[in-house]
Amino acid sequence: MSTRHEFLVLIPPTTGVSTYRAAVARDLADVYPEVLGLKAPSYACRMEFFDQGMKRRDLDVLAEGVLEALVKAGVLKDDAAIDTLLTSRSTDGPAGFVRVTLVELTDVTKAALAKTTELYPWSDKTLRSYPESGGA
Repeated sequence: MSTRHEFLVLIPPTTGVSTYRAAVARDLADVYPEVLGLKAPSYACRMEFFDQGMKRRDLDVLAEGVLEALVKAGVLKDDAAIDTLLTSRSTDGPAGFVRVTLVELTDVTKAALAKTTELYPWSDKTLRSYPESGGA
């Protein structure tokens, strides 16, 4: 079974990136020290953004800001360790935060994902095939 790490960080601001990265590093060291210095070669990453009431921003830009902060904080050595990335918006969490879930992917896990078409290693959801297209 793969190791799973889950934690909350602030949603990246539109300005003051270096201050944001320092705040994430401080918060992770204080609240989630067990996630600092993760060593697995690859991870699946899910980011659930709780941005209700905030100006809507592109999820890819937000995800990039969070990944850069995680590298700066020492959670990941390099964001290239993320082999699978899923981003989503939700109202089921604290506004202004993002829930980050990292699941270590081993060679066995990767092979199992490829063979079983399991899409989300953090849940029991599986990729469903599309219905066969019917002839006209």
